[in-house]
Amino acid sequence: MLSAMEANGLCNVRDKISCVFETTVVHDSSSKKRPEQPFQVVAAADRLRPESAFLFEEESSARVTEKLDGTCSAVRARNGQPWLWARHDRKPNKAAEKRLRASTKMKSAGGDDDAFVWNFDSDFKDVPLGWIAAGTGLPDPGGHIPGWVPVDPKSRTHCWHLAAVDLEDPGVALVLQPQKNLCGLEITLQTLSELDNCTLELIGTNINANPYHLGSRQHPIHFLVRHGILPVSADELNCPESLVDWFETPAGAVEGIVWHCTNNSLFKLHRHHLGLKWPIERPHLLTLAVVVNLEAVVGSDFIRDREFAGSKLIQSMLRLNGCSFPSLADIKVDNV
Repeated sequence: MLSAMEANGLCNVRDKISCVFETTVVHDSSSKKRPEQPFQVVAAADRLRPESAFLFEEESSARVTEKLDGTCSAVRARNGQPWLWARHDRKPNKAAEKRLRASTKMKSAGGDDDAFVWNFDSDFKDVPLGWIAAGTGLPDPGGHIPGWVPVDPKSRTHCWHLAAVDLEDPGVALVLQPQKNLCGLEITLQTLSELDNCTLELIGTNINANPYHLGSRQHPIHFLVRHGILPVSADELNCPESLVDWFETPAGAVEGIVWHCTNNSLFKLHRHHLGLKWPIERPHLLTLAVVVNLEAVVGSDFIRDREFAGSKLIQSMLRLNGCSFPSLADIKVDNV
């Protein structure tokens, strides 16, 4: 059965999303986006991936949305109730990485073109208790298997995930979304049961060097944003050659874009795929006014009957309920 998002033409993230252009994995160079990643993905901006060519056809019905710079999360059942899960890739061990690197070099030199064969029993590092694969369970070209691990309320590893939720039954999440029928943003609460089987991006002060200038070190702010919820006008994205110019416009001041297709497939494009800088001084997200409207989804009775003892950030947002701000960067909280 399709989730509510997929029924609306928006797809959840399960496996790594393919770039619209042909890509090559370089194992001898660290990722420019993730320095701890011992490989980088290089895109050939002059060669469209054959299966993505339809995105630029006039009759394409794919929806184009903003790709946010955060960390991937999901809401899934755990012990019979909706729970927040954090992204955790199962990674190859050093011996397997060395074999993969040698195989890649051999192929690039015109050597044996046989597919690299993984040994799932011995090639991968251990994963935390409760880990599950996000999609097919197969390694991506870099050797990572995308997966999820349930957030642990007792673990500092998940402290920023936990800041944006209150897991007391019924669990709720502090979400950022577009205002209905308006061009601004809205900070609200949504129950985890309504977000069940959805994937989301966690953004905020302590995520990826805070490209959206949220909060401060003393008073951090973190939100969850459903994947595909921020639309992008596709009028100027009708041909691959227009992409670089679009990213240089105010509307294109985003980390990337994701195409959501009617067959539930996804394609993405990062600025760095086109050799463009990120982060930038003023992302498009910061040009939008924002209102704190915590009862917009759950209702005022829910707010009144709940203490939200599990999240100091939600408690702080309650004190700002009804307030409007010129930008997300203007929101200040006292959640310590």
